This record gives sequence, C-alpha cells and structure tokens, in this order.
Amino acid sequence: MAYNYNINGNGQSIEQYNYDEFGIPCFYKDNEVIGLLTRSIQPFGFNGYEMDEVGGLYFAQARRYDAGVGRFVSEDFIKGHIAVPYTMNHYNYCWNRPMD
Repeated sequence: MAYNYNINGNGQSIEQYNYDEFGIPCFYKDNEVIGLLTRSIQPFGFNGYEMDEVGGLYFAQARRYDAGVGRFVSEDFIKGHIAVPYTMNHYNYCWNRPMD
C-alpha cells in the first residue's frame, strides 16, 4: 500500500496517511486503519480534489463530493442512458465501483 507523506523543511515526515476507496482520509498501520484524518496541512487530497474544511466536502472541479457517503451532493448534468442502468444515478461516484 502506498502512503502520502507531508514533510517539513528538514525532510522529516510530519504526516502519513492514505485514503479508502471512496476518499475518506485514514491513518494506517500494517494495512489496518488506526484512525481517521480529520484535518491535514495539505489542502489537496483524494484524486487532487481540494478539501473544503468548513463543509467537509471535496471540490471536484464542477461539483462537491462527500466521501462519507461516496456520492456527489449535486446532480450530474450529463444524463445517463436507459441501456446502461448504472448511469441513471446522477449522484454516484465512479458508478459506485471505485476499485474497478
């Protein structure tokens, strides 16, 4: 598993974390979650999205994303197609399959 590190001017690690499949920032040890990262000195996180600390949402270029529920909080303006049923949910993230 790869980790994200924030280091100080002396090259010392001051923060080590990773994200779960839907973007919840977590502290890991031996591939086990040992805590949730509630605040980071790095404003950019999961997929390069900027975290809004007041609302707790990621700014994903055109919409806000809530990692806690794995959904966008606003509707996608690109409509789905009935032949591909999983595209009909306009709020989901990665068609609810982030690891595929």
